[in-house]
Amino acid sequence: EKVGDRVSDASRQLCEQLRLVLEPTLATKLRGDFKSGKRINLKRIVPFIASQYKRDKIWMRRTAPVKRTYQVLIAVDDSLSMTNMGAAPHALDALAMLWKALQQLEVGEVGVMQFGGGTPASLVHPLDSPLSDASGAETLARFTFRGKAPVGSSGSIGPFQGMMEEALRSLGAARERSGWQAGTEILQLL
Repeated sequence: EKVGDRVSDASRQLCEQLRLVLEPTLATKLRGDFKSGKRINLKRIVPFIASQYKRDKIWMRRTAPVKRTYQVLIAVDDSLSMTNMGAAPHALDALAMLWKALQQLEVGEVGVMQFGGGTPASLVHPLDSPLSDASGAETLARFTFRGKAPVGSSGSIGPFQGMMEEALRSLGAARERSGWQAGTEILQLL
């Protein structure tokens, strides 16, 4: 609750900035017959000239919306080095700020992954779980920033590589689960 209060203003500002980035992507196809626009409709040029320049609706605009669904996966390092460097509270604040902003924006599916600290990368909040204040508090409570990397692990994969492999697996499963619908596009962000 304290973290949420600390980041509420920043999350509102972030929400508005994300809205500017994500909103323009809703209308991506050029269509229609307009007197002004973005691109000339070449099929309308011959009738325009034949009408002695009276049929001047030769322009196309971005009017056909393409519904995009976002799947956002946030990865946070949960190792002891975050505590040693003094970054652990900042990481929790940043996660809480992102959580609240994405919740206000209703961006789509949001998941949170922890990695590092000698444990394999794992989802602490799955992509198919809804965003709520209660699940946000539970997710923040799962981060301890106390894990140590195993000593002498030269043959195993590193924590970042493990996180990337788990993220790709999770995002692939989420894409398969969501299926395909006409007129929709799924964008995945890590």
